[in-house]
Amino acid sequence: MSAYIEGKKFLDENDLPPQWNLLSGTSEKYKTVTIPKGAYYPGNYEFFNNFNFPVTFSAFVINNSDTDIRAHMDDFGNGTESNVIKAGSQGKVIVNNFFTQGCYFETLDKLAANSNINLQVKEEKLEPGAVATAWLPAISDLALKSDLGK
Repeated sequence: MSAYIEGKKFLDENDLPPQWNLLSGTSEKYKTVTIPKGAYYPGNYEFFNNFNFPVTFSAFVINNSDTDIRAHMDDFGNGTESNVIKAGSQGKVIVNNFFTQGCYFETLDKLAANSNINLQVKEEKLEPGAVATAWLPAISDLALKSDLGK
């Protein structure tokens, strides 16, 4: 069995059942996230919201900079880090924690960037639990289509 949304195939029978995305406004199109020169993170969160249950953040990242990066999830003093996306490479970051107040991209070991780092990011997803599943838009981003009024 396959799953489709707006005519696009999102899941095959071999995929894990997806969790709905808790982040609205995410996309399959790339956006730029910049870590400015002299900083180790963009200065803002990819999401900033308190969740008092286990969540997982994932996103696909292209890192064309000369600095290794990862995602960091704040947890009221007990933050966790994702896998590393090496300089000049790409991949999916995945980070989870029991509680969270937000997540942001950062340089490895929180070292200040020598120049602006422009990451290309798509398919950001925040979901309940500790397993990253296939990207889906948030339910709030799906508009119901109708032939009424035509």
